[in-house]
Amino acid sequence: MAKRFGLTALTSLLISLGVALPAAAAEEKTDAGDSAPAEGDKADSDASGDKAKDGDADSKKEKDGAAVTPEDVHAEETSPVEDAGKTYKFVGARYRLIVVPEFILSMFASGGRTVAVHSGGPEIGIRKAGFEFNFSLWLSSYAMDPTPFKAKKDGEDAWELVESNIKVLYLTSDFLWSHEISPEVAINYGMGAGLGVVWGPLYRNQA
Repeated sequence: MAKRFGLTALTSLLISLGVALPAAAAEEKTDAGDSAPAEGDKADSDASGDKAKDGDADSKKEKDGAAVTPEDVHAEETSPVEDAGKTYKFVGARYRLIVVPEFILSMFASGGRTVAVHSGGPEIGIRKAGFEFNFSLWLSSYAMDPTPFKAKKDGEDAWELVESNIKVLYLTSDFLWSHEISPEVAINYGMGAGLGVVWGPLYRNQA
């Protein structure tokens, strides 16, 4: 049995498809009375003057000649169309499945098996003007059941049963650019790099 502890470097090329959910449509006002000004008679002229002053104060909230309503603010916040000058921040979790296929191992050794490495952890994303930076801390398990293994040039008496319980804690950064297909769909491409702390036992039994 050999215990492993050390550092490893990770680099990757990333291509993904991003889809943004469309904004919820703002509800239209159907009550015509809300938009029609109330008519006052001569006896209410003073009250009308007070309403005119209030209207001047409310006009500061208008945009492009139309009053800004709560529905407009909600539609802007949930719109899939990004504001080029606005910074978007995200907090979430990531999951990655790293597959080490058997045919890759067979290029350098005899034996082996396809290993599926499940990985996950928290992630922070910052996005602006079509560029996205992701910072994440995630744990991977490179576990493998006992598997026959030997170097290609070794003799038949060199076969070993190899079992792995190695784990890696990665600290990585991803840098992504977007090619927009539509306001809701874009292709993300970029690269990632990071460091990992390696620990755990690796069992090698002569077979």
